[in-house]
Amino acid sequence: MSSSGTKPRIHWVSPLPPAETDIAEYTRRILPALSERSELTLWTDRQDWSEGLDRKANVRAFASDSIETLTQSLGNCRPGQPEAVFLHIGNNWQFHAGIARLAQQIPAYVVLHDVALLDFFRDLSGQGKIRRLGLLQDVVRWYGADAAMEIAAVLTGGLTGPDLYGRYPLWEIGIGRAAGVVVHTKPAEAIVGERAPVPVYRLELPFRAGGNGSPNRRNDGPLRFVQFGHIGPNRRLDVIFEALGQASRKIPDFDFIFDVFGKLWDPALFKRLAADYGISDKIRFRGFVSETELDEAISDAHLVFNLRNPTMGEASGSQLRIWANAAYSVVTDIGWYATLPSDTVAKVPAADERTGLLQVLERLHKNRAVGQQSGAAGLRLVGEKHTPERYADDIVSLAEKSARDIANQLLRESAERVLARGGGSELFARRIEERLGSGFLVS
Repeated sequence: MSSSGTKPRIHWVSPLPPAETDIAEYTRRILPALSERSELTLWTDRQDWSEGLDRKANVRAFASDSIETLTQSLGNCRPGQPEAVFLHIGNNWQFHAGIARLAQQIPAYVVLHDVALLDFFRDLSGQGKIRRLGLLQDVVRWYGADAAMEIAAVLTGGLTGPDLYGRYPLWEIGIGRAAGVVVHTKPAEAIVGERAPVPVYRLELPFRAGGNGSPNRRNDGPLRFVQFGHIGPNRRLDVIFEALGQASRKIPDFDFIFDVFGKLWDPALFKRLAADYGISDKIRFRGFVSETELDEAISDAHLVFNLRNPTMGEASGSQLRIWANAAYSVVTDIGWYATLPSDTVAKVPAADERTGLLQVLERLHKNRAVGQQSGAAGLRLVGEKHTPERYADDIVSLAEKSARDIANQLLRESAERVLARGGGSELFARRIEERLGSGFLVS
């Protein structure tokens, strides 16, 4: 319950289970705690959702090309009751295209699950969901004409070099008319906070500690490895295959089974790479499975691969799941992953992941218990900092600020229109610019 004594009305616009994205599962994880603390409505632009969600919250569908259904529900509050809209933006156009359209039309809190949205906008353009010219005009506004030329080349089939994600993340376009931005990492907070014209709030990504609850890692037989999720090029599965191939040749008696769960960006490529590195008989492509089956596999694993290079500025729900199952994991030493306590993960340098992976694999081959303390430290961290209850409390606190943040955003837009028209005296214009620079027009 909010400090005003009245539960706030919260409109939560997000992918919902059974959508095959961890953002849908993140919503499921916090649903019990958030529904206890608010009058909660879940919004989706899909026509189906998992059975049982409507027992915790009102579930409603909105048309992806219209804001009418959602906006008609706003404002019907009791006197003094806070109300807030949270729009969730991630990097997969199939789940977030409609939500990103809403972000361009209504002041709301935008939850950025990824800061680097270059791939998202490239895919939206390629799918005909946004006008290429409009996107490039936005790029010019935020990054300049030279950037627009580079992005135009990407949109017409050019390569997306790793450096482009850092130079042109495009999150500024993704937040649209946001009244505030929610991020989940310190690096994202620094990146967005430097340029965002609205308040930026950092919350710790939530997960329920415990997982499968009973790790069952064998002391004999093949080492068990796992990777899971939407596995795109930045998940480094090609480098992992190469390192496993080299370990098989260089380390005497090195034996393993590697279960790959989720969706591969190019399945044929990885089957070919597995054959080229001589490890085809060790790899099992499992696709998406239930959370229970995935937790069991992680609990059985001696090592979970969770590399990101380049990072998209995200916090990793995958990493929280790994920790919740007290598992040992290896990450790339960049972005949010570089900030993780060193006793909770193994880190490999971005400049030479293959050598770093080989060293991790060799240590694990010599001593299967090497990751036990790391897994236990990760489990403690989830229980201390990442509880759904703590996250739900933070969301309620934001809902109480919503009226102020929306008022600031609407005034900011009006002030920018005045300045663009050149209206008023020079002193008036200077005062508006000073207030815009302060971040708040009303307190």
